Amino acid sequence: MKHHSVEDVIEKVMSYSEGTKFCILAPLHIVEGRSVQNQLEMEMQEGYARIYVDNDFIRIEDWLEQNPADDNNKATTKDKTKSIYLVIDRLSVDSSKDTLTRLTDSCETAFYEGDGNMQLMILPSKITYDFSTRF
Repeated sequence: MKHHSVEDVIEKVMSYSEGTKFCILAPLHIVEGRSVQNQLEMEMQEGYARIYVDNDFIRIEDWLEQNPADDNNKATTKDKTKSIYLVIDRLSVDSSKDTLTRLTDSCETAFYEGDGNMQLMILPSKITYDFSTRF
């Protein structure tokens, strides 16, 4: 592993042919003392609408309906073991200045939200690349 930068992500994206769809994902970072449900409610308030969990994209509100918090409002162990990713952005490979600006912003946001980690997912193959600024 090495210390990655936004440029590393852009370089990987640009290695794919124009028009290839991809997602910028950030691992869900649960703030101490919050349940998964509380954290996702906070993310919705910040404008995030979708997550990637169990090999599928789902709207946060739909996931919350299917996974209500228990009586103590603590995350169940099952929730903690799942890898939940926030969908930061969905784009297509394109070398236009606007797309590169948006991609740069999305990568910076993903590294921030993911506590220094983010994932690039190429669609529809779901090939993933992990990046980290924490090394």
